[in-house]
Amino acid sequence: MSPFAGTRSDSWPGRPGGAGFRAWVAAGLALLGAVIRGVGAPNDSQVAFFEERVRPFLVTECRECHGPGRQRGGLRVDSREALLRGGDSGPAVVPGRASESRLFLAVSHASADLAMPKDRPRLTTAVLRDIARWIDEGAVFPAGIAPVPGSTENPSAWAKVFESRRQWWSLRPPVDPPIPTPREPDDAEDAIDRFILARLEAEGLRPSPPASPQVWLRRVHWVLTGLPPDPAQAAAFARDPSSEARARVVDALLASPAFGERWARHWMDLVRFADSYGHEQDYPIPHAWRYRDYLIRAFNADVPYGRFVQEHLAGDLLPDPRRDPVSGHDESVLATGFWYLHQATHAPVDPLQDEADRIDNQIDVFSKTFLGLTVACARCHDHKFDAISTRDYHSLGAFLRSSRQDIASIDPDGTLESRLESLVQDHEMLSRSLRPAIRAALGHGGPKVAPYLDAAVGLVRAGIPTNAWPGRVAGTARDLKLDAGILERWTTEVRAASANGSHHPLRPWLPPATEGGAAAPAPAPTRTLPDRSTPDWTLRADDAGWMPSGQAFRLPPTGHGARGTWRVGSMGLEHLAAGLAHSGRWAGRLQGALRSPTF
Repeated sequence: MSPFAGTRSDSWPGRPGGAGFRAWVAAGLALLGAVIRGVGAPNDSQVAFFEERVRPFLVTECRECHGPGRQRGGLRVDSREALLRGGDSGPAVVPGRASESRLFLAVSHASADLAMPKDRPRLTTAVLRDIARWIDEGAVFPAGIAPVPGSTENPSAWAKVFESRRQWWSLRPPVDPPIPTPREPDDAEDAIDRFILARLEAEGLRPSPPASPQVWLRRVHWVLTGLPPDPAQAAAFARDPSSEARARVVDALLASPAFGERWARHWMDLVRFADSYGHEQDYPIPHAWRYRDYLIRAFNADVPYGRFVQEHLAGDLLPDPRRDPVSGHDESVLATGFWYLHQATHAPVDPLQDEADRIDNQIDVFSKTFLGLTVACARCHDHKFDAISTRDYHSLGAFLRSSRQDIASIDPDGTLESRLESLVQDHEMLSRSLRPAIRAALGHGGPKVAPYLDAAVGLVRAGIPTNAWPGRVAGTARDLKLDAGILERWTTEVRAASANGSHHPLRPWLPPATEGGAAAPAPAPTRTLPDRSTPDWTLRADDAGWMPSGQAFRLPPTGHGARGTWRVGSMGLEHLAAGLAHSGRWAGRLQGALRSPTF
């Protein structure tokens, strides 16, 4: 008797052409596609892309309505399984097919009744492109999501998990372990070999035979300097490959300038070193080469790692900066340049978003380089795997937000501060005699624009005949001790500004017109200028929250310059009113910045 007796033949899955067969084939193909897409674990770049581009979107735009607290339409978006299961309308994500995924159709506003987030404009093209790429690449969604602080996902249990991670061996202070004793200790030349041999023996393995002298020499040269030994070095080592000779080779390579050049390249890769910013303009990074040369010197000087880290984080604030033994310049401040070796967007549409993304990149590079951890994952949530909280991430972000890029003086001979202090004292001493002389010579500090503009307005409004014009201009200039050629040019501009319907920049400064349309007569020029010793605006960097850095805007001693000060500038000896900050107060070549209060 046939095992299929008593059944309809068209319901047998193996019957070609039957409905059951077609359904079976479709199910098999779907399963095969899922298997193909699931082959292999997601790579690091896919995980990083999800954490940086997709998870923030899901948290900020979707989780409120489709998270653990509530699920509109029966949909949750906080795990891959939930997205594949979907809600009342079916799966939200079809891995590998963004165009068929309801999540992508909703956020791209494919139809009026399927437009998310609700009552919001459509997302930007960049965000939609990221979501489509994520789905098309398999919808990578790492498991083990940390709960959002304040959620109902058993926060006390999460706190215990988080605390347990702090006890991981990689986050605890190092200790000196006992040196193991392998079964064949004669094969070990030092303590490191004993650790290696003990582990090999535990795995049932034997060490490789010793390398020949020629192979050993090439290996140590390539590792330490990246350069092969020259023929003379190879011949000398072939004559004496003893342990003492090997030690001398290693010492010579460590002392070679090529050692720093070789290992600085590895570090430059970690901090994403480049000479330009990329993006559209690809404009150069100022002084990037100084950081490169700093690394070479630091490796060659065998700077302790702890000091190396301090210089990178706050080399501009160290009370005892490390100085180059040859030139004497400040080495420590150069290390801080690594923070700004990032890509820069030319004229970003959203400056605040651009700043947030730049700081995120700085934190990511810093943590991977110095900690071996991906702290950037904690931008939106407590880390899924490591003992890193959002508080840790945003504490680092606050450190960077309160810092600004500056061009610092490397002070080659270390005497900048003492010389500047001497200049400040000399400035105060000279001010006692120069201040009254300068103020008198410059007409009580009156700006040069005012007398020329007043005189030009008076001449134009006087309606002077053409034949009398040159003599009248020359006489006015002589009476007011002005330059006749400059006054002539000012009157030309005032004439243009006085024309009906004129949009000349000087128009707002001219006297208003009378009721009849003619300009009101200007006051006659006078020898006595108004007292402008106190200008209409002042920039009081010492009492208005302005923040000076460097030496150029160094604040004066208490009481110094209260009656105005002076400088030698492009116009000669100049007087500046009290409270006016300027970079040339002490000297013309000092560096520094003056930043406004935080708004």
